[in-house]
Amino acid sequence: SLRAVLKNGKNERPILENETLHSGDHIYFVMRTSQAACLYVVLFAPDGSAEVLFPQGDEKLARVPPRCPIRIPATDTFYLQNPAGLQDLRIVA
Repeated sequence: SLRAVLKNGKNERPILENETLHSGDHIYFVMRTSQAACLYVVLFAPDGSAEVLFPQGDEKLARVPPRCPIRIPATDTFYLQNPAGLQDLRIVA
């Protein structure tokens, strides 16, 4: 499962399907697999560049246990900035 969360100060709420986000919004994701898996998360930006969001650092393999929530980023949030455009988040398990 995948849940996107919008954080505004101390308030947090799930992002609705087809909801438009704006520059300045703070978001994070919570993922959970139904069985043990290797999990990779990649974000493709409007300019075509790609950034691996999970795993981070020197980890080559991201093994996750079943039904264990994974928060991305692990701490803090992503801060949406200009230029605005379509962001493509891909999850491979």
